Amino acid sequence: MQQHTETPLRHPQKKPSCWPDVEPISFLNSKKTVTSQSQALVIAKKIQEILLECKVMTDEQRKTISLVTFGFGDFVRALAKYHQKGNRVRFSNNLFRPGAPVKLCDFINTVKHELAHAAVGVKERHNNTWKEFFIGCGGNGAVCGSMQKVDAPYSLQCVELKRNPQKCFVASRFVLPMKNVMVRKCCRNCRGKLEVLSTKTGEVVEMK
Repeated sequence: MQQHTETPLRHPQKKPSCWPDVEPISFLNSKKTVTSQSQALVIAKKIQEILLECKVMTDEQRKTISLVTFGFGDFVRALAKYHQKGNRVRFSNNLFRPGAPVKLCDFINTVKHELAHAAVGVKERHNNTWKEFFIGCGGNGAVCGSMQKVDAPYSLQCVELKRNPQKCFVASRFVLPMKNVMVRKCCRNCRGKLEVLSTKTGEVVEMK
């Protein structure tokens, strides 16, 4: 892994802190879980309402967040994605897998992560502007989220993986074979098709 170093500043930057009118993620009950999409929508909309009451945001940021809608999608790796074109946050269906519900604190953190993208704009990506807003609205500032591991019966891989084992795409931990993911996604290296394999037998699972 390439190490990233930054030139020291003459005047150190002020460390981002949580706004006074929101509650940091660290104070939430980590034992509670989110088990369904309907429950997730209620929580996401509640977080949205709470953030709209914060005085620190600009009018433009408040307007953007107020118009954000929520939905779900089949994502290979991401826990959630913010789509600026439709001003929409979509949560991964993998968050609600049987036997591995997402923790409430992790889900709320994910909601705030994506709303921070909406507020500052996707061009800011995960830079300091985004991080400052994310921490300010009570998030933990992390770029990557987390969810519980679960024994999954399927894996997803490039059909050319045997030819290029070091480069071609492979992913595991899928509870269900997701047809729409197969249609949209392809290998990042060779642009080849992806196939679903059974974790137990290693055989290809035919998509119906």
